[in-house]
Amino acid sequence: MGISREALRYNFQFLILTLAVRLWIPAERRRVINALGLKPGDSVLDHCSGLGGNLAPLCAAISPGGRVNAMDNSPAMVRAASRLATRRRLPVTVEKADAMALPYPDDAFDAVMHTGAINQFGDQRQAAMDEILRVTKPGGVICIQDEGMSTARAATRFGRFLIKQNPMFLDPIPIELVPDGVNARVERVMADLFFNIVFRKP
Repeated sequence: MGISREALRYNFQFLILTLAVRLWIPAERRRVINALGLKPGDSVLDHCSGLGGNLAPLCAAISPGGRVNAMDNSPAMVRAASRLATRRRLPVTVEKADAMALPYPDDAFDAVMHTGAINQFGDQRQAAMDEILRVTKPGGVICIQDEGMSTARAATRFGRFLIKQNPMFLDPIPIELVPDGVNARVERVMADLFFNIVFRKP
């Protein structure tokens, strides 16, 4: 009995997604980080670090003399990011922390990079943003990135496939999290699958 056309299509789409995760998304992360204007000696928080995909490009952007802290509330993610940092010999401090009560002093970081969790916070998103703002130095850069598919991409076969796996791809861009009076750069990235909000703390 042969493989159905639907199964072949699904397998092809899954292959494309796997290649994107391994090759294309890391390259896009580097591009986004390189556009933040980080410089050697800066201190950066990788907020909700997950598996640690931002750690290597962040370390490269602020070396020499910079400092990267990474936090996540999931013990499994903290272990994974810690293993990655050790394996790649990255000068990173990884710790378990609550995004609603960050264990850092006010104005601690020149930049905060957040990837992939703001959509999950629901009605606590503003509380998380308030904490990000608190630990960022005045004039420091904040980058918020998460799922947020464009209407055009959502209408494609690949878009519908991704939405079926993760409905949060349909979440609107949470521009309301940007403080009043602040100019933010808002864009779709990664083939219109994710949003990117970049602004400086007043």
